[in-house]
Amino acid sequence: MAVALNPHRISVATIVPYPGSQNYDWARSGERRNRLLSSNWGDYDKYIGKCLELDGIPSRTLQRLQVQMYLETYLRNGRLGELCQLAFQNASLMTSFFASVLRQNHAG
Repeated sequence: MAVALNPHRISVATIVPYPGSQNYDWARSGERRNRLLSSNWGDYDKYIGKCLELDGIPSRTLQRLQVQMYLETYLRNGRLGELCQLAFQNASLMTSFFASVLRQNHAG
């Protein structure tokens, strides 16, 4: 749908079960197909987070789907330059994300 809409800019984030939220309670108890993976605050990030997975969808898959969404939305609409600009503007996030993916691939 995002490809068809071709928005000016997109932001693709994963669910973050912040302590005190209903989603956090569900993740802690395993309700609604949520599973809390970490209590380390550094893992609570909507872009490179590693604190939650859904039943049947591991955290690593959620991260891959985020990247795929950006790539498909920009590239399938012929907007490579804008994708590069977005990556450059968020260089520290991109570096952290790819370092996280590489660590996960190396570990498992």
